[in-house]
Amino acid sequence: RGAATPCAAVIHIDEIDAVGRKRSSSNTDSGYLRDSDSTLNQLLVEMDGVKSKIPQAQAQLKWWDVLLGRVRLPTPHILVLGSTNRPNMLDPALLRAGRFDRRINVPVPDRAGREALFEHYLARVKTNATSESVGAPSEAQERKRLASALAAGSPGFVGADVAAVVNEAALLATTANHTAVTEADLEAALDKVSYGRARARLLSPEAKWRVAVHEAGHAVAAWFSRDADPVRKVSVLPRGDFLGATFLVPGGEWAQGSGAGNETAAAPEEGKYDEVAPTVQKLEARMLLFLAGRAAEEVVLGDIGSGAEDDISKATQMALDMVYRSGRSRRLGPMAIGTGSSERTRQIADEECRKIVFGVDRKTKALMRRYETQVRLLAEKLVEKETLNYSDIEALLGPPTGATAPVPVMAPAPLTQLVEAA
Repeated sequence: RGAATPCAAVIHIDEIDAVGRKRSSSNTDSGYLRDSDSTLNQLLVEMDGVKSKIPQAQAQLKWWDVLLGRVRLPTPHILVLGSTNRPNMLDPALLRAGRFDRRINVPVPDRAGREALFEHYLARVKTNATSESVGAPSEAQERKRLASALAAGSPGFVGADVAAVVNEAALLATTANHTAVTEADLEAALDKVSYGRARARLLSPEAKWRVAVHEAGHAVAAWFSRDADPVRKVSVLPRGDFLGATFLVPGGEWAQGSGAGNETAAAPEEGKYDEVAPTVQKLEARMLLFLAGRAAEEVVLGDIGSGAEDDISKATQMALDMVYRSGRSRRLGPMAIGTGSSERTRQIADEECRKIVFGVDRKTKALMRRYETQVRLLAEKLVEKETLNYSDIEALLGPPTGATAPVPVMAPAPLTQLVEAA
């Protein structure tokens, strides 16, 4: 109502789904739903009535004030904006022409967007100084290199996540009495925002060896499997709810170079783009990575621990999505399976999911038996150093045969910094 009197106004309704959710047609709704429907109805009335209130406001003005230029006649320059993360919850009446005429989707930033965001936030902090020698990269080039490496290792990050990484790196640099934010600070901050804080936890030698074998299985599978996402780092330091982690670069998102300002080690052209619709081979390769830790335990240790629960859940969900949503079943063909499908169809779909998971599991175990020596070698080094970056893994296993391009290599963070990161 207040926006009907000024000459121009912008009305922004954040989280509009709270008041604009779909109305219910049931007669047994609770009082809350009835109040919600009444709120939406009133919102629709107000949006439709904005233009009709302009003549009323004009009629209240004195003609001589307008003639003398003391006031201006209001005109209907009113822009109404609404924002929500759940557009499917909005009532159709709210989205019709004349109310919200234009719909703008704001997706999660792609790699290029994340790189631009990292450059923006890195410009606000002091990074480690570059050399003044001839041929050394300029400050802008160094910032771009750091931003490219960070962007490749942060798929799915939004602007707030990017800002959190840079702010956390600045805090780590201050805690460590660094004169500037170093690559180690940025690496530790990225890992903390992505996977949680590294925490010191005393494990028995047997438990630590099991965790090392499990993570080595993930890393070796990614290292030697075709279509697999490349490894950035592997660690047996507990983070969040996990006892270890293998850090990958999903979707073929590569950095321009693998070293400090190394422009000769550029990634192939396809690595510059985000992956949108992965193939069946790519999905099965990711499923293999999920199951590799469990398979490594079975091959190396002879039994299986309970640490693979999350991996099994992810692999199973991926198979369900492939069959139920993407129509990637040979028996069912291009069909989407839903609540309206028959019991027989759903039974066949479950059998197809089981066939996919069991088939990938057999391939995974065969791969672990083939590279058992490498799994043991990597696990032993993990027990010794606890965290290995790309160059450490390459020194142990040789060049990767699964990944076809270099991954971003940043300076490994000191162990004390990883554990004590607040």
